[in-house]
Amino acid sequence: MPGAVSAAYGLNAVSPHREAALDFIGFLGSEEGQNLYNRSGATLPATPHTSFAVDPAVEEAAERQKAGTTVPFMDQRWPDSEVQRTHFAQTEALFAGTTGVDEALAALDRAYRDRD
Repeated sequence: MPGAVSAAYGLNAVSPHREAALDFIGFLGSEEGQNLYNRSGATLPATPHTSFAVDPAVEEAAERQKAGTTVPFMDQRWPDSEVQRTHFAQTEALFAGTTGVDEALAALDRAYRDRD
């Protein structure tokens, strides 16, 4: 079953608030922070743990996560955002009837091949 982490966080290398940001990132990654964040959004912690009460809406996903039967969404392993932008544009063009499958695939191949 496809599944993904719902958010990602980073720290600007030249942030004037580096220590506070690192503390916040540490909190977000803690069991307490994961419980708070994920309960609020009916999502799952990136790493399952026993103290998290799973919302019934995502219980099936939680069971699959624990069983190791989930895989990342395909775009989470793409090399850069241009590949994703091209994918979206080509999908829209296919639905609009302004391109064909062969042309869409060629555009995706170019975006992947020509990335920086």
